[in-house]
Amino acid sequence: MMSNSIRVNELIRKLEEAYCVGLIESIESIACDEEELLRSFGSHAEAQNPSAASQLRSSFLVVAHSGKYFLKRVSAWIEEDQLACIEHFINWTAQQKLNLSPALISTRTGETHILFAGNRYQLFEFVQLEKRQLWMNANLTQEDCSLAAQLLIKFNEAACQYLECSKRAEGGKSFPRPQDWKASAIRNTKDNWNLLVARAAAAGSKAYPAIARLLTVRNLLEEKLDHSLRLALAAEDAMAQAGLTSLVHGDFHPGNILFSIDANNRKTAQLVDYDHMHREFSAFDLGYALIMFAYSPCVGDGLNGRASGTADIDHGRAQAFIRGALQSLAGSAGERRATQAVRPELLQSSAGELIVAYMTVSCFLIADWAEERLRNGPPPFSGIYDGIISDMTDLLLGDSLEKTGLFYNRVRNEILS
Repeated sequence: MMSNSIRVNELIRKLEEAYCVGLIESIESIACDEEELLRSFGSHAEAQNPSAASQLRSSFLVVAHSGKYFLKRVSAWIEEDQLACIEHFINWTAQQKLNLSPALISTRTGETHILFAGNRYQLFEFVQLEKRQLWMNANLTQEDCSLAAQLLIKFNEAACQYLECSKRAEGGKSFPRPQDWKASAIRNTKDNWNLLVARAAAAGSKAYPAIARLLTVRNLLEEKLDHSLRLALAAEDAMAQAGLTSLVHGDFHPGNILFSIDANNRKTAQLVDYDHMHREFSAFDLGYALIMFAYSPCVGDGLNGRASGTADIDHGRAQAFIRGALQSLAGSAGERRATQAVRPELLQSSAGELIVAYMTVSCFLIADWAEERLRNGPPPFSGIYDGIISDMTDLLLGDSLEKTGLFYNRVRNEILS
């Protein structure tokens, strides 16, 4: 439950007034990734400082007379026009009966979110999970990876259809304009890396171990980043010139996939948390997801020091993800060949090298995120973020990413033969 009973009662009244859900019986806070991660590592940090973890809670299970709902606090950094784009897309997929995500519940007056205590909240249908997945400590099977990959291609297909519908809409009035969507994330990667290095150098001996290590291999990492950015941005430009720009989820990781069991005892998957959705070539999501789903951390607790060994890519999970994605992509491309609504760029012979480029850029993006959390996040989690930065450095310095590109080409050839 929320810690402040007065605030709980205020929120209940707000929800009952805003939504047609009937009387609300209870609101239960749902732990975020970081809280769950501390528990999975067996840390006593939350017991030592319970307020630090409780401040992170931003999601709630709402049990009402009409059913169960999921209440999500919108990230404060999301601008209102970007939130409007995201919510329009989610509602459009529901109207098309794509079953891509839990349904976004509208208020009595048709609003897509509410304001409470200075925050914005969205209300979704609640989905009962088979198990809780965490991207930093995921308990994933190859079946999970394949199913998630199929969901990613389903999202990509939906994004293509959405953009096609926006072009056909009369004057585009019923759809967000292309410029309303958040722009490419990778174009700022080099600038963000330079800022990270500058902050780390200024910290000197006070830098965390992973940051200090990162500085010692700075030149080699910059070469890898520059090479990967050239490939990725060239692909972006080519897609833009061909009028094939797309939308990406931007944060496709296990914690944002809802694995559940349907009435026929089949495992299903739905996608949540569109906060990072933006305009980008669809290869971005695939490269990022391969890091998130196949990343195998260095053995250790992530909090009390780094054990021997290095982080790696679990190539069994990687191949399962690649196979699930390419089989779905090849099937959808064949089905749509007559209309050319979807062009299978990810099935081209050069796609493997491009995926490695996006995986490489993703490692830098993740390291940059972890460094920011080291500076501004709760102290109990500093060991986790330090470990993530070191793991990303391991991946960038090793050969796991290149091997994944070879697996990609091998599976592609099998599917197309």
